[in-house]
Amino acid sequence: MKKQLVILCGLFPMLLVQIAVASDSPRAALELAGSGWRAWMDSQAAWANDAVVAPGDVNLTKLPVNPPTGGWQVLNDSAGRSCSIPASVEELFSGGDHRWTYHGVTWLWRTVKVPAEWKGKVVRLGLAKANRRIEMLINQRLAGYDAVGEVPVEADVSKFLNYGAENQIAIRITNPGGNRGWEDFKWVRWGNMQLPPGHDFGGVDGPVTLTATDPVFIEDIFVKNLLPAGERRAEVQVTIANQLGGAVPLAVTVVIYADGVGKPLHQATWKVTAERGAKNTSACAIAVPNAQLWDLNTPVLYRCTVGIQGPGVVDRHSVTFGFRTAELKNDGGKNELFFNGKRMRHRSAIDWGYYAVTGFYATPDMAGRSVANARAIGHNGINFHRRIGEPRVLDAADRQGLYLYEEPGGFHIGGECVIEDGTLAGRMIEEKVRRMVLRDRNHPSLFMYSLSNENSFWSPLRERVMRNVAALDPTRLVINTSGGNGYASMDQIPHIRPYEKEIRKDYRDAHTVQSTGLFAENDWAGHASEVKGPALYWGEVRCHTGPADWISTAALYKGSTNGDLGYGLSLYKPMADELAAYFAAHRPDQTGSRSIHSPSDISRAAGRGLMYKNGRLCQSIMKYDGNIGFAINGWSGGPQLPDQWDSAICDEGRFLKGPSADYAYWTRDCQIAIQRGNGKYFKPGDVAQFNLTLINEGHIAAGPAVLDLTVTDGAGKPTSFHQQLPVKVAGGTTFAQDISQVNVPLDAAWCGGYITVRGVLKQGVKTLADGSEQVLLQNRPSFKAALAPFAGAVCAWPMAQTALDEAGGKVPAYADSLGKLDYVLAGQRPDAATVARLLERVSTQGMRLIIRFDKDWAEELHKRGVLSKPVTQWGSKQADGWNGNGWGYLEYFVGDQAVPSGPVIGSNGWQVPSDPIGFAPFESAKRTATYGVYVARADYNENNGSLLTLLAAVQWGKGSIILAPSYPVDQNNPFNDLVFYNMITMKNDNY
Repeated sequence: MKKQLVILCGLFPMLLVQIAVASDSPRAALELAGSGWRAWMDSQAAWANDAVVAPGDVNLTKLPVNPPTGGWQVLNDSAGRSCSIPASVEELFSGGDHRWTYHGVTWLWRTVKVPAEWKGKVVRLGLAKANRRIEMLINQRLAGYDAVGEVPVEADVSKFLNYGAENQIAIRITNPGGNRGWEDFKWVRWGNMQLPPGHDFGGVDGPVTLTATDPVFIEDIFVKNLLPAGERRAEVQVTIANQLGGAVPLAVTVVIYADGVGKPLHQATWKVTAERGAKNTSACAIAVPNAQLWDLNTPVLYRCTVGIQGPGVVDRHSVTFGFRTAELKNDGGKNELFFNGKRMRHRSAIDWGYYAVTGFYATPDMAGRSVANARAIGHNGINFHRRIGEPRVLDAADRQGLYLYEEPGGFHIGGECVIEDGTLAGRMIEEKVRRMVLRDRNHPSLFMYSLSNENSFWSPLRERVMRNVAALDPTRLVINTSGGNGYASMDQIPHIRPYEKEIRKDYRDAHTVQSTGLFAENDWAGHASEVKGPALYWGEVRCHTGPADWISTAALYKGSTNGDLGYGLSLYKPMADELAAYFAAHRPDQTGSRSIHSPSDISRAAGRGLMYKNGRLCQSIMKYDGNIGFAINGWSGGPQLPDQWDSAICDEGRFLKGPSADYAYWTRDCQIAIQRGNGKYFKPGDVAQFNLTLINEGHIAAGPAVLDLTVTDGAGKPTSFHQQLPVKVAGGTTFAQDISQVNVPLDAAWCGGYITVRGVLKQGVKTLADGSEQVLLQNRPSFKAALAPFAGAVCAWPMAQTALDEAGGKVPAYADSLGKLDYVLAGQRPDAATVARLLERVSTQGMRLIIRFDKDWAEELHKRGVLSKPVTQWGSKQADGWNGNGWGYLEYFVGDQAVPSGPVIGSNGWQVPSDPIGFAPFESAKRTATYGVYVARADYNENNGSLLTLLAAVQWGKGSIILAPSYPVDQNNPFNDLVFYNMITMKNDNY
């Protein structure tokens, strides 16, 4: 029974004062999370044939009490291992192996002294999150039971406690299995029973709280924001439980404070009668006109404290909230998202919810880093994908500012896992969704719910759950599914909009889950939308991959609360060790561009291609006004057995895989988006086309402006190209508008390399927005002046000879009779005598020997002591797809004109024509330098090597030998030309 009463509150100042005095400490609590716990795997415990009890059917008197194998004496102060909560079984016992699984029973226990004055109170034991079946035992008696998983669990343990004495609290965890991958559509099987899908971890997350109240107490508070937007109005809904023998008259008080400090901003009281045994809900409308609205850049929180007082009853409870409204509404024929009355677009990525060290939960640092990183790359959201939201991420988003999207995970009613109404699985998922909404509906950062992913089936169960969600929380959008039953489905999706009650279908969510190893030029128009029509959200966009920050994440294990191994160390330590050794051997911080400052920078530089590709995808979606949002696939990686997948922007430690600036440049919500339209490689006389769009998400008001376009050449010098285009800025809720297509004739006088088109939108002298785009120009004659000061020769490398001839140089074939040389370009390995004389010139004359490095050269240089170990590995394939493997970077000799990467580019970015060629090992007794590294996961590499060198040098006497197996000039394209000429003309004597 539930009684609903809505009241327009009056003020009763005298009564408020009395309550404030009388209820100085109305409820008491003991926080049990943290240290003091012990854990033990009860591997002999029987469990597989147990009957799992559905929520609502739990009767503790009819359930067995399952003691530990060996008896209760096993749970002593020396058994198992000491630990802290939060804790997962995998974190505690896996020994660092991410492939380790344990399906069975684990115990967590501790003792606690319960105050004598709590006798006669209602004492509840609450767990913030637990998985999967949880049996709470107080002093060896079963006091609570739940098998829903991943949601809060609470039990009334009043009659099981010894007051004024020590009590043993034990939590028996049974994990029957689950998923370690991205899937949430495979049954979790328990004997012949089928449970909804979930992650394959056992554990308990904090807080773990014993709370004592009077028998009439506040069970729940919901601060429901009200329309119209911007008015700082809300309805405070208070649910009161009554365990007394009859109805109780109560005075209910609401006080609104700034978060944690200050005087009351608003206060009100009203009277209710709490019926016997009922959960009574009443509500009070409030308004705080001077409150700040919660939003991305003003994440201001408030505290709502509710007090109740009646005959022999007093309680007080608080929740944190923000004043904000979210809407999906029709705006002149366009269906758009609005936040606080202003149009917004959701820029996000999908998060599978796996975490380094713990597997099961985010630490505060990981949660904070996740939110901060999303903001740093220009996103404004994170999507909890195929898994319920992570509480600490919700808290961090509330305080740092981010828009969150949440799925319960595992709610499938078609395909492999068919959850039907009335079944055990059906009842569990329905209860899971209910608890999810009750847990999260006060978080201002949460703006929408989705019941499932890529599961557009519809049933009475799905409809009932959707309506229940909207009834519990009418302030948020709730949709049936993200994506249809196919990746690119444009099915119209059942949904209920905020502040509406009826199910509609004018909403679409499409997925484009595919990727390529190298940047795909055809993605410029891959996510187009209509300006008017159903709302369109791109729920999973591509699946580009990148390397983890193995160094930073491996370091987390040493500082973990529950030991230094944790869960998944095997994914990080091997690569962390290799990177540290490679960095120490070759000192990239002291050579080349000096952009690689630490071992972590090696993997982050190799992740630049990932950041570029995803950043340009974001820009390409944002340039269509009809798109209401997107989620890049994905946000964090995960330990999919037997291999890890790397379709993610962060690793499981929530460290970004590449520089945030590389990404954020393209996701600015006020920019001139300039995108190349007819290719990336050009020659003099060609005409390069560029498409221009103004992305303007509420920053520039409607009115006239001028777009100023200029071009710089490969040397960074301004060219004669200059155009000014009039632009009529639409402003308002128009977030993107096409400007024009511009043709740029490529002049023979321009230096080859990066041709950069820049656009600046102005009103008078005021700059409103800017942007840039690049193509590569192959113009060999333009390098003549740069090559002129250097005397060189070519040894058995015909394509190098051609490139120099076309540059206008007079470079002879190598002969011993030639005088002093600055460089020699060596292709095919010459005879032994010639090699010896070339090395002698390097050593004594300070010459630079640039080698098209291959197996023959590797063998020869090892024989002559240049390399101290033979080269045994060649390769560097950059795989595509979800699990991708192999990423690299090139620096220094690529020049410093790349925007925004500068002198470091990813080897799977837009510039390169193909995969690089790398080699290993690269070891020498002489000083070395590396200008490019290929990084492959230690757990998945067909060449059995994790680090291959793409471009390097060895100091040999007074000179140097450059080993250049990657991107030889033989391929005859502008990128390879740029590297080739730079190896001749740029210094590399910074040893």
